[in-house]
Amino acid sequence: MKITSTILFLGCFLANLDAQPRPEHNLAFPRLPTRWEDALPLGNGMLGCLIWQKDDKLRLSLDRADLWDLRPMKGLDRPEFSYQWVAEQVAKGNYGQVQEYFDRPYDREAGPTKLPGAALETGKAGSGAAELDIATGLGRIAFSDGPVVRVFVHATRPEGWIRIEGGSDQHRPVLVPPAYGGGDLARLGYRQGEVSPRRNGAVYRQPGWNGAAYEVAVAWQQTTDGATEFVWSLSAQPGRETAEKTVEKALRRGFDASFAESKKWWAEYWSRSSVALPDPVIERQYYLDLYKFGCAARDNAPMINLQSVWTADNGRLPPWKSDFHHDLNTQLSYWPAYASNHSDLAL
Repeated sequence: MKITSTILFLGCFLANLDAQPRPEHNLAFPRLPTRWEDALPLGNGMLGCLIWQKDDKLRLSLDRADLWDLRPMKGLDRPEFSYQWVAEQVAKGNYGQVQEYFDRPYDREAGPTKLPGAALETGKAGSGAAELDIATGLGRIAFSDGPVVRVFVHATRPEGWIRIEGGSDQHRPVLVPPAYGGGDLARLGYRQGEVSPRRNGAVYRQPGWNGAAYEVAVAWQQTTDGATEFVWSLSAQPGRETAEKTVEKALRRGFDASFAESKKWWAEYWSRSSVALPDPVIERQYYLDLYKFGCAARDNAPMINLQSVWTADNGRLPPWKSDFHHDLNTQLSYWPAYASNHSDLAL
């Protein structure tokens, strides 16, 4: 009986070891996605990055969870407004009054709203195959004209990394700010921020509503093996450390040491649980959703909003302002926590 129990235990243990994310669970594309909503997602609960191709350029859309325009919505400071007041209007068949007070200002006013951060773009990218290793949070793009690009967002630090091997100057990412001075984003009334070059990088500072502002920074260095490493960060003001200071310190640590730290976090994340399902499509979807949850949820970051750390990168205000809809939108975002032994991320 004891031998049988031991064999059963070992069988279950080995099955669990095998049921961690595998290469067949990854996101893999023969060519880069050409829409932001189809991009390869990276994140750490505070910073987010989308990898895709815009026109003929590799584009990394950069985001931060606490980038918000927090202006009050006009007319919503009436003392009678409450859930009970809404219920009373419904009971009286007067829901049009509720829409007049709440829905119309929401559509009419630009804020409050989540804000897009910025982007990094290369020169002409050519065609490239892309894969996202969900076990480690590493994106890899192999271009037909030679260069290989590796991208990750550090799992515990406010920084993202890019390593380009075999590329030319045209593959060096350029910092591209959102067009706050024109188009739909101009509704916010911001003065367009400026990109300031540095010796080995650039800094973009964007003023916002009522004295608020945020900063995006990127810095780079050549490595001894001929590759180029880039590190980027976003900081919201007031903050403890600016994005520029963050990338200066990170660059001294380097890509490899930073990835080793991040990879260790993901290994611990996946070690909490495992599943093995008879349907490979459903099993893959489970691991993809659990990967996204690991990108979106942290106990030291804002909760998950409608687009999490991947605000729409289309030159417009985000759909539904990318706000917090405290209904199934919130509940479903945290369902993975309970099936996967990650209640700390739902706390």
